[in-house]
Amino acid sequence: MEVGEHSQRLREGEVSLLGAVMTGAAVMAPSASILFGVAVVAAVAGSAVPLIFVIAALGVLATGNSLARFARQWPSAGSFVTFITRVFGPTAGLWIGVTALLGWLVAYAAVFLFIGDFIANDFLGGSTSDLTTGLSMVAFVGVVLALVIRGVSISVRVSLVALVIEVAVIGIICAAVLIDGGPNGVSLDPFAFPSGGFEPVALGFAVTVFLFGGFEQPVPLAEETRNPRRNVPLAVLLCVVGIGALYVVASWALVIAFGDGAGLAQQADPLHAAADAYVGWLAPAVKWVLLASFLGFGVAAITAVSRILFNTARDGLLPPALGRLHAHYRTPAAASGAFAGLALAIALGSKPITDTLTAVTLLSTVGSLLIISMYVVINAALIVWWGRERRAGRRHNPLTCVAVPAAGIAVLASPYYYNLKPGQASPLDLVPWVLAGAVAMTVAYVAWVRGARPAQLADAGRILAGESTTVPAAPSSGGVPAGVGTI
Repeated sequence: MEVGEHSQRLREGEVSLLGAVMTGAAVMAPSASILFGVAVVAAVAGSAVPLIFVIAALGVLATGNSLARFARQWPSAGSFVTFITRVFGPTAGLWIGVTALLGWLVAYAAVFLFIGDFIANDFLGGSTSDLTTGLSMVAFVGVVLALVIRGVSISVRVSLVALVIEVAVIGIICAAVLIDGGPNGVSLDPFAFPSGGFEPVALGFAVTVFLFGGFEQPVPLAEETRNPRRNVPLAVLLCVVGIGALYVVASWALVIAFGDGAGLAQQADPLHAAADAYVGWLAPAVKWVLLASFLGFGVAAITAVSRILFNTARDGLLPPALGRLHAHYRTPAAASGAFAGLALAIALGSKPITDTLTAVTLLSTVGSLLIISMYVVINAALIVWWGRERRAGRRHNPLTCVAVPAAGIAVLASPYYYNLKPGQASPLDLVPWVLAGAVAMTVAYVAWVRGARPAQLADAGRILAGESTTVPAAPSSGGVPAGVGTI
């Protein structure tokens, strides 16, 4: 049986092109991503935030091209891991899948910590004490887990409505700022390289790439999408272009709103602060829109990752306890709780050690670099696949199959040099050590699977992608939704 195929097929033709695009865009949670990312990036790279988003969009667009090309070749409920496994084999697929999972764990710890401070600032009177932030994180994660365990799913129509509201609010704020001009007037200076050259751009680049996570979500919907060979690849690229453009314009407007990158970096909630300063009547609603965006993001994220952990444990690659379904709701409650609990523990442990911005910068950078490795490998996989096809006498466009992914590799790999070279300012000086520890963990795990679970290794790519056929999928009414949680 091919990777991604099921004995029980999903219903075909249920998802339109617009529905596929909205699914990816909704998972990207643009308002939450803008709030989380712009201040963190501004603290590292100054006013060049929109420039970094442009470069990140190009790198992710190249990755989207590779993913779309594979989705056109194998239009099934596949993923990064299934496509990488097809080209490089199960060991590479398992390693890159585990590396990405660890990246999501560390990056989501950063997000939880940021959300804790956001709730404390916007809803609890501006308190940023360790206790207030910690309790806010615990409460947020508790609500998200309750929704995930109950099996609450947001339909495409509801996601579309929520996304339209987010985009409308961001658009109004940006328009108000650009019309006013901010303290220093409207200019294109934020699109120029800063005085430090490419290095500060590269240091902020990793976090911006993380904010594009979710653009690949139309791929698992291939089996249910009309004309999947055309619509799934197109949906992937439209997600990157559409949300990428929103990121660029919003970050540019926020730099203008506060005068420069230094002013932006000091804002705990730049969207709300900008709304309060430039469109006061909208300000009271902004924090609720942002909270809803974070909530939707949290539900989608934990639902996705918990399904991967559930399948991995169910097939013997993780402790069996993580492969158990909730007795009533038939959802992967143990896997959901384990992932959310670990991320929450990392976030809670970092708060007493340093300030929120420092911890968020370190955790999000390390997590993003681990995730970027998956994007680099999928681009390399397309080039290798093109070479194999050419040797077999089958011709494909060298521009989209070689030149574009090669450019993507060059763009995406650039942060590694600048983040790993000695002499970085704190907390980025810790990135090489934390990253080395994470890589060592993934290598040790893959070595253990090769030695202790050789039978499961052959199916590792399918298992991590949520496409295992060892046990039939749980019913959609109460189980884990088909196609959710692939990497």
